[in-house]
Amino acid sequence: QEGAAGGAAQPAPEGTAASWAAQMGRATCLQALTSLVRLFAAHVDSLSFLLDDVLKIVRSCITHDNEAVARIGVEGLKQLLKLTGVKMGEESWLKVTDCVKQLFVGSMPVKLMTVEANASGEAQLPFRRDDVVIQCIVQLLLIDMLQETITQHYEHIPPTGVMTLLDALQSSFEFAQDFNQRIELRQTLKRMGFIREMKQLPGLLKQEREALSCSLKVLFQVQGDARMLEGDFAAKGVERLMRLCTMVLRNYVNKERILQEQADAPVPDQQAADASAAAQDAEAAAVEIEREVLGLEP
Repeated sequence: QEGAAGGAAQPAPEGTAASWAAQMGRATCLQALTSLVRLFAAHVDSLSFLLDDVLKIVRSCITHDNEAVARIGVEGLKQLLKLTGVKMGEESWLKVTDCVKQLFVGSMPVKLMTVEANASGEAQLPFRRDDVVIQCIVQLLLIDMLQETITQHYEHIPPTGVMTLLDALQSSFEFAQDFNQRIELRQTLKRMGFIREMKQLPGLLKQEREALSCSLKVLFQVQGDARMLEGDFAAKGVERLMRLCTMVLRNYVNKERILQEQADAPVPDQQAADASAAAQDAEAAAVEIEREVLGLEP
């Protein structure tokens, strides 16, 4: 992620699958979860009643405060869907899509928004940095997992499940976009030491871009899906697509206008500019806007 996000993850309770995984080596943990997934996939017809339990184990790994365990959990979920997607019925897919939505919401880096935008650089961060960074990573991993899953199994996911996944992607995209637009907050976070080693400001540009890209890919598939003609799925899909495209274009044009206005503005006296914190902040804001515009270009 070009920055970070996240509420503080809670340590896994003793005796849970995630706490057990954290005590093992990465290779052992991954092998154990992979074996579980393969066993379930091989006998999914007779073991389908255990899907809730398998998802619970995977979810406890993904929400763990250890990055390696979280990555293993996402990989386990990816393998589960890859191996069983074609075999799962509507009820099972709805359980999976609800689980994915809960994972997106639960790993959203909301703690970033708890910092006062004008807080002093001496103030302490109200969260553990590592917890927030892990949540940023999980958001990107979940989006990547959805990209693969939708490519492989779109036709097997029931319409209601497709809309649930779109809700999950929209929540990720909208949060990242909101955070990215708060330049003053991002400057404050950097002054307080969050991702201080990075040259640019903390940001969720990749999360915004990838969630948006995945949403558009799904919505274009929805337009050609005959199943969506049932109920109001088709109308909702068109409305979502039009709203998203309109928002993206307006956002892009607005930022291009701001960049052009800044380019046309007279160059201030260099010494005065160097001495002015406000001028430096304005320059940083311009750099971030330019990075975002370049990220939206094909």
